[in-house]
Parts: sequence; structure tokens; C-alpha cells
Amino acid sequence: MKTYEDAVLWMRSQERYSKDVLLNYFDEDINLAVIRFEASEEFISVKRHLGLNKNKAKLKILDMGSGHGIASYAFSKLGHDVISVDPSRSNVSGLGAVNKIKNDIHLPIYPIQAYAESLPLKDNYFDIVYARQCLHHFKNLNKGVNECHRVLRENGLFFATREHVISDNNQLKLFLDNHIFHQIHKGEMAYTEGEYKDALINNGFKIIKHLKSYDDVINYYPKTTEDIHKIIYFKFTMGRIYKISTLFKIWNICKYLSKFTCNGKNSLSNRDNNPGRMNSFLAIHE
Repeated sequence: MKTYEDAVLWMRSQERYSKDVLLNYFDEDINLAVIRFEASEEFISVKRHLGLNKNKAKLKILDMGSGHGIASYAFSKLGHDVISVDPSRSNVSGLGAVNKIKNDIHLPIYPIQAYAESLPLKDNYFDIVYARQCLHHFKNLNKGVNECHRVLRENGLFFATREHVISDNNQLKLFLDNHIFHQIHKGEMAYTEGEYKDALINNGFKIIKHLKSYDDVINYYPKTTEDIHKIIYFKFTMGRIYKISTLFKIWNICKYLSKFTCNGKNSLSNRDNNPGRMNSFLAIHE
């Protein structure tokens, strides 16, 4: 049976996917990938949502489904203690790669091989549980979320980012049929917004923020915020004739007025019905 590692290696071998390798942080040199993720708009936004720019205390962070460790590295570089959990020991896409980062750069990262549904970790231990593109890989969504709640302290934060969302079973089939990696390792999945929310609420979480596909760069990466401003700008000006000076003013409004851009992003999100669109959920342990 093919694995996620097989899918990554296959993508690396295909010249036509060379850009996708970089965008997915699948570089052969993992040290280059982690540095790029640390500096990314996505991680800058993750820090903002988690309050890590203000909180100077050392925190205990669980990087759930850590894969090859790009987020573990970034959190550890901020001075936090990080435990990386992943079921794979792969040197390409699992804990073998995390160990390489840990040994090369000497950071306090502690890799543990485990599935989300059965974590060999203490109750009420972590300040933050972070799960990037992870929940849709859980073998049992409710059980995995329940374990995340168990190991998180009261008032701790759970941030599940870049989760694939579908509207119905027809969209699920369409999404899986067109997912390149799913054709190889058959390990992808997607759920409705309601299924993600129910899993969180039914297992003791209160949802603080639900970020839809165009609400935040976390979801619309590899597009940049500048790309989204341009989409909003062209949407606003399409079919209209303006003086150059007026177009320049509109562009500045799109870039700098947060209320305008927020409304524009919300509009894009609400109209997005693509199978597998990305959503993120920030929740607190109650």
C-alpha cells in the first residue's frame, strides 16, 4: 500500500510539480522548508491568532500531525517547548525529518509517534494544540478531537488550520477524485463545516473563530494577501470606467481600509463553493 511519503517522493520526481513541491514545503532540504514556513504570511497570521506576539512566556505546544516538522520548528524558534506527534517515522514526511531538524538546529522539539485517537500524553498538559491540515486525516474525527481536548489545559487554545471542507457527498467524491495525493496513498478526506463544528463542540470546545476560505491567508495560501486585494479590486472596478486617479484611490482603499477588505474577503468566502476549500477553526478548552 502506498504511503504519504510515496506521494511526496513522486511529486518531487515530476518536473511539472516543481513549484508545488516548494509551495507545500516538500523541499529535499528540510532546513530550507522550515525557514521559509517560519517567515511565511501564514505563520505570521497563526502567531497573531494565538496571541504569540504578545505572550512572552514559554508555552507547551503540541504540534498534532506534525508531518516533517515545519510548524514544530517555527514554534520552537519562538522559545516554546514543542512536542511533535505524527504516526509516521518517515525521513521525508514524518518524525525522521523532525529529528533531523532537532539535531541540526538543536531546538527543544520532542517527537512522539502516535495516532491522534490515542495520545500517550498527560491530561491538561498543553497550553496550545496546533493541527495544520490534520483533522481531515484523523481515522476517527470525534475521537481525535476528544484526545486533543483531553491533553489541553483549561482555557488552552486549539487551532485546526487548513481543513478541507465540502458541502455534501457529491462534493466529497469530486474532491477525492481530483486530489493528486489521494490517487497515490488514499489517505485524504474532507468534512462539512457542520461536521467539524460538531466534533469540536461535542468534545468540550467553544469555537472562538471560524475562518472561511478567503477570510485569512492561513486558508488562501499559496495566494498572498496582495493577490486577494487585487481580486477584490478587480471585482469592485469590473465593468466600470474610472479616471486613473480614481482607480489609484480605489486600489489604496482595497489595500489599507480593513473594513473594506474584510467585507470583500467575506464576500469571496461566502461565494466559494469549491470542493475541498480550506477552513480553519480556533477553539478554547472549556
